[in-house]
Amino acid sequence: MSKSLSPVLFQVISMTCVAILTTYSASLSAKNYLTLPQGRSTFGYKYVVTDDITHKLDPNGKKESYSIREDVNSIQLEQVGNVFKSYFEILKSLSPEAYNAFSFGEYSVEASGSVKAQGIGMGHGFTHRLTGYFALPLYKAQSTVNLKQTKFSNIQAVKDALQGSTPNGTTESFMKQFTEQLPEASGEVLQSLVTNYYGYKPIGKWKKDSPGDMEVGFIYNLANEFHYGTAMSFGTILPTGSVDDPDNLQDISSGDGQTDFFIENLSGVTLIEGRLDFDVRTRYTHQVASEKYLRIPENETFPLSAKKAYIQEKLGDKIEADLVLTATYFDHFKNDLSLMYTKKFKDEYTLDNSTAKSYLEKNTDSDSLWVKAGLKFSTIDLFKANKFWIPLDIGTSVQTLISGRNTPDYTRIDIDFRLYF
Repeated sequence: MSKSLSPVLFQVISMTCVAILTTYSASLSAKNYLTLPQGRSTFGYKYVVTDDITHKLDPNGKKESYSIREDVNSIQLEQVGNVFKSYFEILKSLSPEAYNAFSFGEYSVEASGSVKAQGIGMGHGFTHRLTGYFALPLYKAQSTVNLKQTKFSNIQAVKDALQGSTPNGTTESFMKQFTEQLPEASGEVLQSLVTNYYGYKPIGKWKKDSPGDMEVGFIYNLANEFHYGTAMSFGTILPTGSVDDPDNLQDISSGDGQTDFFIENLSGVTLIEGRLDFDVRTRYTHQVASEKYLRIPENETFPLSAKKAYIQEKLGDKIEADLVLTATYFDHFKNDLSLMYTKKFKDEYTLDNSTAKSYLEKNTDSDSLWVKAGLKFSTIDLFKANKFWIPLDIGTSVQTLISGRNTPDYTRIDIDFRLYF
């Protein structure tokens, strides 16, 4: 998020919701390459909650707040558009003193967001090597923007500075009269600018309940030996979630609006039989280009625009890699420690307006490195020994960001439940 006036005041949180359902290849147990026995099925439920999202990591990997304080002065307002630029050029010509003094006041913006999510999914073993599955997340997201005026405007000082100026022509005369009629600015005035001039919905409190994009895939086990194994997973992610509303500056999407395809490798080795396992997951996701209805920004420093159009959007492909070390004790409890990396390539937009294209594509590539610790309990072995009435897995984990670029900074807690039948 830029430190310039308008992204701070009006472009609050731009993020893709956390993916809440791991594929059925990423089992609650170690040995992620294992598939379900033929004819067996599983049902999964996941609950995810994040802490308040108040910061992000910028393009240099440094922490940056979504909240800031800005002085709305002539230099800042000139960047809004050609109308404002022309006005301040004339004002400067009339009175440099008035131009330099012009300020609508100082404003603080406190912005935050949070996501709660649930997910359901099912898997079925078609053969002893092939498992099919689907997973659907359900999001509950909210964001809040508190806009406060921390210093009053000095419009009266501007009017006083204009008293001794002599207009040169009709245009300057009109601009002088216009300036003399300007009201003192307030948060309500800026809110009115957002809603009435640009046609956005009012900023403040916002929330949304929405399904996310549904993943459908297959896992094929290539090898399952005594101390190692490997499998391939492939499938598609369907656009069942909601995309960003171009008229809502606070909207958090629950989907990306196009079909994705992925291929994944799942491999693991047993370091100590029955006690310690090491697993690796790598995935490549190709995001298919699609037509989106978007706002078309008029310059790179001010994202607000009244212009909207359907344009071709190609979201950047993604690479994911996870390293997981799992320790098993008492045969039923597992602790795992994961290091998870995600890289997203730059988005691409097809449109003739080079300024809008540059703004839309700017800082859309991202990297994130997470650490995750989990505790899990399984009754599968107890069920096999007729000591428990049903086979299931229950787990909880904490995941936090340790480094990245262009990504929100937050911590999430997961609760997992999986039933086999």
